[in-house]
Amino acid sequence: MSSLGFSGEQMMAVLSVSHAMVLMDGKIDDKELDVVINHLASFGVPVDDWKPLIAAGDNMEPAYAMGIIASMNYEQKKYVASLLGAIIIADNDINDKEVSFWRWITKICKLPTMSIKEAVENLNK
Repeated sequence: MSSLGFSGEQMMAVLSVSHAMVLMDGKIDDKELDVVINHLASFGVPVDDWKPLIAAGDNMEPAYAMGIIASMNYEQKKYVASLLGAIIIADNDINDKEVSFWRWITKICKLPTMSIKEAVENLNK
């Protein structure tokens, strides 16, 4: 699916936690959603097809999604951690709930730790 080699199931798991991050502060911000949509587009998903894919990711059990992410290779995990960090800052508001969720996902899924700045830089490479 990409140079990172995400399977369809892995992509759904990434979408599941990404959409949860977008919703974490209690509002859907277009800038945060754009990060997720751009993530999909970078893997060749047409921009108009994002809604059903996010819905499919939402249907995945959170524990199952985190298990899939925990079993990813280091580069895939780095991408997931970077994506979540980029979502946090997309609306220019670093929300405590989002940061706590990012730390929790990082711990549970054994993602590499990084700052938000590093996360954004990783995605822009």
